[in-house]
Amino acid sequence: MTLSLGAGSLPVSFVVATICAILVVLPLVLLISVHYLLSTSQLSTVPKTRRKREPAHLLVVLGSGGHTAEMLSMLRRMPLDPTTYTFRTYIVTSGDGFSASKAAEFESALEAQYILEARDNDNNNNGSVRVTRGESFDIVTVPRARRVHQSFLTAPLSTLQCFWACIQVLCGTHPDQRPNLHGTKSQYPDLILTNGPATAVCVILGAKLLRFFNALRTWISPFTDNSNAIYPLRTIFVESWARVTTFSLSGKILLPFVDRFLVQWPKLEGKRAWKGMKETQFVGRNVLVVAGSRNTEVPFAYYSGLGAVVAEKFAAEGANVAISYASNADRAKQTAANLESKYNVKTAIFQGDAGKKEDSIAVVRSTIEALGGLDVVVSNAGYTKVSKFDDLYALDDEDWDKCWSVNVKSHMYTFREALPTFNKNPEGGVFIITSSVAGLGATGSSMAYSVAKSASIHLAKCLAKSQGPKARVHAVCPGLLLTEWAEIFPQEAIDKHIALTSLKRTAEVDDTADLFVALAKNASMTGQVMAVDSGFTLH
Repeated sequence: MTLSLGAGSLPVSFVVATICAILVVLPLVLLISVHYLLSTSQLSTVPKTRRKREPAHLLVVLGSGGHTAEMLSMLRRMPLDPTTYTFRTYIVTSGDGFSASKAAEFESALEAQYILEARDNDNNNNGSVRVTRGESFDIVTVPRARRVHQSFLTAPLSTLQCFWACIQVLCGTHPDQRPNLHGTKSQYPDLILTNGPATAVCVILGAKLLRFFNALRTWISPFTDNSNAIYPLRTIFVESWARVTTFSLSGKILLPFVDRFLVQWPKLEGKRAWKGMKETQFVGRNVLVVAGSRNTEVPFAYYSGLGAVVAEKFAAEGANVAISYASNADRAKQTAANLESKYNVKTAIFQGDAGKKEDSIAVVRSTIEALGGLDVVVSNAGYTKVSKFDDLYALDDEDWDKCWSVNVKSHMYTFREALPTFNKNPEGGVFIITSSVAGLGATGSSMAYSVAKSASIHLAKCLAKSQGPKARVHAVCPGLLLTEWAEIFPQEAIDKHIALTSLKRTAEVDDTADLFVALAKNASMTGQVMAVDSGFTLH
């Protein structure tokens, strides 16, 4: 039997034999190629720093848009010392010029910062610092693992292309990678940082394949010198995947394959997606709550100071929290101890009278020193002396001065001291003033209190308008909250207040505290005055 092919014909047996040969030879060639590629990095010289288990080569996977911004933001907060991480490789996907440009900008800023710090610390060579601009990093472009609106028929092919390119990067053989320039770059990375783009899936699976191949070589030849091969290939640190709780390839299915989370955030270290993860926007951030030492052991809804509840809300988000108090050290210690034990965050407490300039300044400075930075300030201090609202002689000058100092000037003192740190932060800082509905109208526990709270609202607007773009400022105006502070009011006054609300109840402390966290998270808002009052100001 023959098979006609145009003008000639071929025996079927020959065609079958040819096809079989192709099916045998191609996988064999592919297997040899893979073996050669995987073994290339294993046989390379390992730098001395690597033998000491000191990371020398950092690989960073950048996704498009939000993934890139998120990863670079995290890198800015790392103690990324170029003398330790002597070489850095950034993986971007084809067509993603944004990520490539942002990586180059990050490297320029890193170099400038390192040179400045080196000059400040160098007392022996008159500020002479070796510059290695462009020599300490590579930006590698790999094919997209999955394109938008791509057919499911062609998606596996593009994924395989991406996977192969990632294997090349991990082995140090990708065309975009430059040779070892100074003898300190390990050919394959010591540390991989990635979040959630599709390319990261290929990188992680490729790293696992390399690790398996390395172990297999050692098992097959246990008596040969495998000093290069037996070294643990890499440890993968994952940051933003902690947010992924859905059953997906880049979520719960893949997360158990990674080694651990970034140790910069101890709260996440060692956890796996199977246990469920919370949003990590505030994990590792530093928050100061002025006057936040009320008792948090009691229920949120009653007899729990607003400052303490706000402090707990931020701690629940993973933030480190500093608390200032006026006089009750035991309450402050109890609050801090509760937050540490419950949320595994760093805490600090400081005594200070918010009405005194020197105390307000000292609290901010102590917070920055204790926590290592400052991202959010909740300026929660307040003072009032209950009096008849229409009695112009009910309060003396001392009462008016104290009301003004605590309710207005303290916010300015605190903000002014925090602003330089906000401006240095890559993402700026947030300053939230606790004002009152008494500042939104002619009402409240006294005329002095109403006037001062109104001024604090206007102060928030002025600061927001004039002190951006790094500083975002808001004012939260609670209605009557049934905290310990409310004990100064008789039940008759509380009932009268409730009758004037649309919801016929007082505002909840828990609901009010949630607003502080929401405002701190929203990077597109500033200068806002938000009332949480059950509709009191509508009447």
